[in-house]
Amino acid sequence: MMNDIRMILVAVDFSENSRIALDWAMALADKLGAKVVVFHAFEIPEVMKEPAQRHVLLNKDMMDRAKEEVVMELQAFTDKYDEDKISVAPEIGEGKPFVEIIQAAKTYDIDLIVMGTHGRTGLKSMLIGSVAEKVVRKAHCPVLTVKHPDYKFEMP
Repeated sequence: MMNDIRMILVAVDFSENSRIALDWAMALADKLGAKVVVFHAFEIPEVMKEPAQRHVLLNKDMMDRAKEEVVMELQAFTDKYDEDKISVAPEIGEGKPFVEIIQAAKTYDIDLIVMGTHGRTGLKSMLIGSVAEKVVRKAHCPVLTVKHPDYKFEMP
Protein backbone atom coordinates (compact mmCIF):
# COMPACT_ATOMS: atom_id res chain seq x y z
CA MET A 1 0.00 0.00 0.00
CA MET A 2 2.69 2.53 0.96
CA ASN A 3 4.45 1.88 -2.35
CA ASP A 4 1.30 3.06 -4.13
CA ILE A 5 1.64 6.60 -2.77
CA ARG A 6 2.90 8.71 -5.67
CA MET A 7 1.01 11.98 -5.09
CA ILE A 8 0.65 13.66 -1.70
CA LEU A 9 -1.49 16.72 -1.11
CA VAL A 10 -0.63 18.76 1.97
CA ALA A 11 -3.27 21.27 2.98
CA VAL A 12 -1.81 24.41 4.54
CA ASP A 13 -3.28 27.50 6.17
CA PHE A 14 0.12 29.04 6.99
CA SER A 15 -0.18 28.15 10.70
CA GLU A 16 2.62 26.48 12.63
CA ASN A 17 0.53 23.28 12.59
CA SER A 18 0.41 23.26 8.81
CA ARG A 19 4.19 23.88 8.69
CA ILE A 20 4.66 20.71 10.75
CA ALA A 21 2.25 18.82 8.46
CA LEU A 22 4.24 20.04 5.44
CA ASP A 23 7.48 18.78 7.03
CA TRP A 24 5.85 15.36 7.52
CA ALA A 25 4.56 15.32 3.94
CA MET A 26 7.98 16.22 2.55
CA ALA A 27 9.70 13.53 4.64
CA LEU A 28 7.18 10.94 3.43
CA ALA A 29 7.57 12.08 -0.18
CA ASP A 30 11.34 11.76 0.13
CA LYS A 31 11.05 8.17 1.43
CA LEU A 32 8.39 7.14 -1.11
CA GLY A 33 9.64 9.03 -4.16
CA ALA A 34 6.30 10.84 -4.29
CA LYS A 35 5.39 14.30 -5.55
CA VAL A 36 3.82 16.89 -3.27
CA VAL A 37 1.06 19.35 -4.04
CA VAL A 38 1.00 22.10 -1.41
CA PHE A 39 -2.56 23.38 -1.34
CA HIS A 40 -4.20 26.38 0.28
CA ALA A 41 -7.94 27.02 0.13
CA PHE A 42 -8.66 30.73 -0.13
CA GLU A 43 -12.06 31.52 1.32
CA ILE A 44 -13.45 34.86 0.22
CA PRO A 45 -14.87 36.74 3.21
CA GLU A 46 -18.65 37.21 3.00
CA VAL A 47 -18.33 40.99 3.12
CA MET A 48 -16.35 40.90 -0.14
CA LYS A 49 -18.98 38.76 -1.88
CA GLU A 50 -21.84 41.21 -1.27
CA PRO A 51 -21.51 44.36 -3.35
CA ALA A 52 -24.68 45.79 -1.67
CA GLN A 53 -23.69 49.41 -0.98
CA ARG A 54 -20.07 49.06 -2.13
CA HIS A 55 -18.56 49.49 -5.56
CA VAL A 56 -18.03 46.16 -7.32
CA LEU A 57 -14.67 47.33 -8.68
CA LEU A 58 -13.41 48.07 -5.18
CA ASN A 59 -14.41 44.57 -4.04
CA LYS A 60 -12.80 42.96 -7.10
CA ASP A 61 -9.61 44.95 -6.51
CA MET A 62 -9.56 43.93 -2.85
CA MET A 63 -10.09 40.26 -3.76
CA ASP A 64 -7.35 40.37 -6.39
CA ARG A 65 -4.90 41.89 -3.89
CA ALA A 66 -5.87 39.34 -1.24
CA LYS A 67 -5.31 36.49 -3.72
CA GLU A 68 -1.92 37.92 -4.73
CA GLU A 69 -0.91 38.00 -1.06
CA VAL A 70 -1.98 34.36 -0.65
CA VAL A 71 0.07 33.35 -3.71
CA MET A 72 3.16 35.11 -2.31
CA GLU A 73 2.62 33.60 1.14
CA LEU A 74 2.24 30.10 -0.33
CA GLN A 75 5.44 30.52 -2.36
CA ALA A 76 7.31 31.73 0.73
CA PHE A 77 5.87 28.81 2.72
CA THR A 78 7.38 26.29 0.26
CA ASP A 79 10.65 28.08 -0.56
CA LYS A 80 12.74 26.20 2.00
CA TYR A 81 12.27 22.84 0.26
CA ASP A 82 14.64 21.49 -2.37
CA GLU A 83 12.56 21.33 -5.54
CA ASP A 84 15.18 19.20 -7.31
CA LYS A 85 14.72 16.44 -4.76
CA ILE A 86 10.95 16.62 -4.35
CA SER A 87 8.47 18.13 -6.75
CA VAL A 88 6.48 20.81 -4.94
CA ALA A 89 3.54 22.26 -6.80
CA PRO A 90 1.91 25.12 -4.87
CA GLU A 91 -1.79 25.36 -5.68
CA ILE A 92 -4.65 27.54 -4.49
CA GLY A 93 -8.37 26.81 -4.38
CA GLU A 94 -11.13 29.31 -3.80
CA GLY A 95 -14.02 28.31 -1.56
CA LYS A 96 -14.80 26.38 1.61
CA PRO A 97 -11.51 24.79 2.70
CA PHE A 98 -12.72 21.20 3.23
CA VAL A 99 -14.59 21.18 -0.11
CA GLU A 100 -11.61 22.63 -1.98
CA ILE A 101 -9.16 20.19 -0.37
CA ILE A 102 -11.31 17.19 -1.31
CA GLN A 103 -11.84 18.51 -4.86
CA ALA A 104 -8.09 19.17 -5.29
CA ALA A 105 -7.33 15.64 -4.10
CA LYS A 106 -9.56 14.29 -6.87
CA THR A 107 -8.26 16.72 -9.49
CA TYR A 108 -4.59 15.89 -8.83
CA ASP A 109 -5.22 12.15 -8.40
CA ILE A 110 -3.89 12.31 -4.84
CA ASP A 111 -3.03 9.10 -2.98
CA LEU A 112 -2.61 10.68 0.49
CA ILE A 113 -3.69 13.94 2.11
CA VAL A 114 -1.56 15.31 4.94
CA MET A 115 -2.81 18.13 7.17
CA GLY A 116 -2.54 19.53 10.66
CA THR A 117 -5.19 18.63 13.19
CA HIS A 118 -5.67 22.27 14.16
CA GLY A 119 -5.21 25.27 11.94
CA ARG A 120 -5.14 28.98 12.61
CA THR A 121 -7.90 28.88 15.21
CA GLY A 122 -6.30 25.98 17.12
CA LEU A 123 -9.34 25.54 19.37
CA LYS A 124 -8.23 23.36 22.26
CA SER A 125 -11.80 22.32 22.99
CA MET A 126 -11.89 20.23 19.82
CA LEU A 127 -10.26 16.84 19.49
CA ILE A 128 -9.55 17.52 15.81
CA GLY A 129 -10.06 20.69 13.78
CA SER A 130 -13.37 20.99 11.94
CA VAL A 131 -11.73 21.21 8.49
CA ALA A 132 -9.51 18.21 9.21
CA GLU A 133 -12.46 16.24 10.55
CA LYS A 134 -14.55 16.88 7.44
CA VAL A 135 -11.66 15.96 5.14
CA VAL A 136 -11.05 12.72 7.07
CA ARG A 137 -14.73 11.78 6.77
CA LYS A 138 -15.24 12.73 3.12
CA ALA A 139 -11.95 12.24 1.25
CA HIS A 140 -11.59 9.43 -1.29
CA CYS A 141 -8.07 8.60 -0.08
CA PRO A 142 -6.28 8.16 3.26
CA VAL A 143 -5.72 11.28 5.35
CA LEU A 144 -2.79 11.66 7.72
CA THR A 145 -3.48 14.26 10.41
CA VAL A 146 -0.49 15.66 12.23
CA LYS A 147 -0.74 17.33 15.61
CA HIS A 148 1.66 19.97 16.85
CA PRO A 149 4.21 18.33 19.19
CA ASP A 150 3.38 20.87 21.93
CA TYR A 151 -0.37 20.24 21.74
CA LYS A 152 -1.74 18.84 24.99
CA PHE A 153 -5.27 17.48 25.13
CA GLU A 154 -6.88 18.03 28.49
CA MET A 155 -10.08 16.38 29.60
CA PRO A 156 -12.68 18.97 30.70
